[in-house]
Amino acid sequence: EQAGPLSSSAKAALEGALQQCRQLPSADARAWALRRALDAVAQGSDSSSRGGGRAALPSGGAGSPLLIRDFAEQQGFEVTGGVVNDTVMGGRSTSELEVSNQGALFRGVVTRRQGGGFASLRFEPSDRAAFVAMLRSATGLAVTVQRLKGATGWKLQLNSSRGIQWQQDFDAPSRAQAVKVPFSSMMPTFRGMPRGGRGLAGQDLEDIQGFGFMLSFLTSDGANNAKFEEGPFELNVIAVSVYR
Repeated sequence: EQAGPLSSSAKAALEGALQQCRQLPSADARAWALRRALDAVAQGSDSSSRGGGRAALPSGGAGSPLLIRDFAEQQGFEVTGGVVNDTVMGGRSTSELEVSNQGALFRGVVTRRQGGGFASLRFEPSDRAAFVAMLRSATGLAVTVQRLKGATGWKLQLNSSRGIQWQQDFDAPSRAQAVKVPFSSMMPTFRGMPRGGRGLAGQDLEDIQGFGFMLSFLTSDGANNAKFEEGPFELNVIAVSVYR
């Protein structure tokens, strides 16, 4: 059976993928970007033929997202994840990561006992060069998360190879939705304290090796976090993208 003409949204998705490929340094990264776009177009066409809704398609236009990792669909960059808690400084907070078809669930108990007060989740993409190239092409991160339990005040962070965490505060929603964080708002921090003014760009972007989330009694500018709560917490990370 001969395929019909591509829809305008499918054409835009493929054109966006080709634009993305020009930003990616490795053949593997370019191949996966095209594969994801083709799969999305095929799924969208299949849904339309069955009378279903339109599938979400990747795009490269201004303000549109480019996928870093969809934990629920297991798409995007391969990543390794881990937790870092205040136990590194004698604290007593605990946490763990569980990845399923619902997302990456980060849960635990945070406490300020023994001078602590934070728990954090970190991911590192296996193809760091392609990850950095995607960051360079963007103006910020879009994270789809859902707070299932605990405090609302979280920090999104990009982790530097030089030990700096570029952070910005956000309110974790109780229903799954995307939260946008522009690079221009991110603060360089070290051990919870600011190390310069806001704005991630240039060489600092080149040093980024991963992304993550932190629940802390401190905000990104080192002030006390009024939205911090001790006790159990659960944050489900569904997807992370960049936007232009």
